[in-house]
Amino acid sequence: MSTTESTDTSPGVTSMSAAAGWFVEQPTLPRHESLKMWSEDLTGFLERLIPAVEVLAGSLPEDDVSARAAMVGVGEAHRRLREPGAAGLNGETERVRRLARSVMALCDHHVNLSGTSRPLSVCAGHVPDGRHVRTVENQSHSVQTEVK
Repeated sequence: MSTTESTDTSPGVTSMSAAAGWFVEQPTLPRHESLKMWSEDLTGFLERLIPAVEVLAGSLPEDDVSARAAMVGVGEAHRRLREPGAAGLNGETERVRRLARSVMALCDHHVNLSGTSRPLSVCAGHVPDGRHVRTVENQSHSVQTEVK
């Protein structure tokens, strides 16, 4: 981290993708209050990711395949944001998982279009709640996992 610290404590693309991936992979149903918080967090992530991906896609030529694919993902994210809450814990969990999948997809599009995984905030090896993470990078994106 530089000597000039940012006051932005919002999660970066890598943290958003990791959080969404964690939620999707949970084998058990969350409690109702936890599910409500996840829904709010994932909705907030999408509200930040959608305009960022739109700007990145808009800066590329109209016939750019990556930009067009990203805009399809943006459309799907908008559709999922408009889905009403589902009846029952099972139904609502599936709706929130769809939000999480859109977060993961838009994070991937953001990385592909920008060439970086951390442009939305400073991600210096930790997430805002203080957990330490390690970053695993491959050709197209990076994933953070909690270090125990």
